[in-house]
Amino acid sequence: MTYTLLKDYQKSLESYQFAESIALELNDKNRYALCLQNTGKLYSIMNKPNEAIKYYLKAYEIQINISNPDIFITISSLVKEYFKLDDLHNANKWLEKGLNNINSQETIDIIYKYEFEVFDQLINGYNDSFKDLILKKIIPILEG
Repeated sequence: MTYTLLKDYQKSLESYQFAESIALELNDKNRYALCLQNTGKLYSIMNKPNEAIKYYLKAYEIQINISNPDIFITISSLVKEYFKLDDLHNANKWLEKGLNNINSQETIDIIYKYEFEVFDQLINGYNDSFKDLILKKIIPILEG
């Protein structure tokens, strides 16, 4: 992460790849998925959405099989990357996965629920609830 903050993306990528290899050697699927997620985030920061998507999809495949609660971070990341590419079909597909599964999680960070609701409005069109979502739910979180 330090290399990413310093914008030394090549060193950051090497560090994530090293961490991936350790997680694989330890057969630690949670850490491996986290490494993939972080590599996807790095590619997103580097404005390489197609590369980011590849890593997020790999992370998702692991997370779905081990019931990892971080899966909502991955789903959210996929929505954002597809949205950046103006691929609204795939953005909506991942948005639906997020919305359909968010209520089944008791420990989910509420911000992901609201994030999915915002993207729902961005992708599928605004309705009257958007203003209330921003004013009554999101802004209080940001001010809190």
